[in-house]
Amino acid sequence: LLLCGTAVGLVPATAASDAFTGWLTDGWTVGDENGEPVLIGHRSNSLNLLYSDPTDYMYLEFDIYMEDSYGTVDGSIGPAYKMTNGFQYFFEYNTVSKLVRIRRIGPGVDSHIGAAKSLELGLKEWHHFKVVMAQNGIQWYLNGELLYTLTDTKGDPLTGGYWCIQGYNATPRIKCLKMYNDLENAYPDWC
Repeated sequence: LLLCGTAVGLVPATAASDAFTGWLTDGWTVGDENGEPVLIGHRSNSLNLLYSDPTDYMYLEFDIYMEDSYGTVDGSIGPAYKMTNGFQYFFEYNTVSKLVRIRRIGPGVDSHIGAAKSLELGLKEWHHFKVVMAQNGIQWYLNGELLYTLTDTKGDPLTGGYWCIQGYNATPRIKCLKMYNDLENAYPDWC
């Protein structure tokens, strides 16, 4: 599953579906768990690319829950930012090899940026992802820990692209999904 879209409103949601306004939710079930809006992925979907309008929102945060991971050779969860030059940065947690890494993927290119790091995320637990894209670099946080700071962005255009969230050979749930530029107003009431 790959969920991509435009900015989520930064006002409290009154219904579960309001929390995902602007996001393409085909292939997901919009639900409510313990009073919080949640997108629920389905095991029958292995990879589903769903793009919406480009955005200049440079911060993406969300919580992801892995119901299961059933890949034997490959499986992953994580956000991606697809740029106007045809390349994307994929902030990957590989559910099979238990590694985190940043991949820069484009026409004929799939390169790993920086060394992969060993990390095990538990199944049936919520994990917090945050990515900051700025012209002077990229930062990736997982569960509050800064994993990577990337300053060599190959001159890639880091605005006007698409945010995406992938679940491949895994069954994810997503909540507290937000994109923003203003850190002071970044946290809607439903998270």
